[in-house]
Amino acid sequence: MKKIFLIVGVILLFFLSVSLFINIKSETNQEGTGSQKDYVPNEVLVKFKSDVGKFVIQEAIHSLQGKIITYLGNELSPLTWDPSDLSFLSFRLDPDLLHIRVPETVGTDKAIYFLNQSPYVEYAEKNGIYHACKEPNDPLRGNQYGLAYIHMKRGTLL
Repeated sequence: MKKIFLIVGVILLFFLSVSLFINIKSETNQEGTGSQKDYVPNEVLVKFKSDVGKFVIQEAIHSLQGKIITYLGNELSPLTWDPSDLSFLSFRLDPDLLHIRVPETVGTDKAIYFLNQSPYVEYAEKNGIYHACKEPNDPLRGNQYGLAYIHMKRGTLL
């Protein structure tokens, strides 16, 4: 009976260590250590708490020498930013979420660390890039007769 528990324990320990290794490996790939980065360098998405005033937000971004990027693609100095002007928002559906560009001398990681230390910030994170697969990865794609009706070829509309 002890041998069975010992064997099961060793097997569980093995699978746990393998899964931990795979998890660590995938986290290092997401950090952009390879040739392809999974985020836009020097850009941060920061969500301020909803009860935070305009001047606190302006000072936090200004202290990082950052610029606010609006949903229209314009860059604004935080000192001229006004949350009551809808064209100054980064995301129209969430006025407390801001898209910020910081200089290379500050960098993404330092800006995120600084912002997350603030009691006025709900979270700050990298501006991630998500990639769609280039080739369809569905093994049963050939069985989907409806794709021919909408002129699908190699994952694109014709």
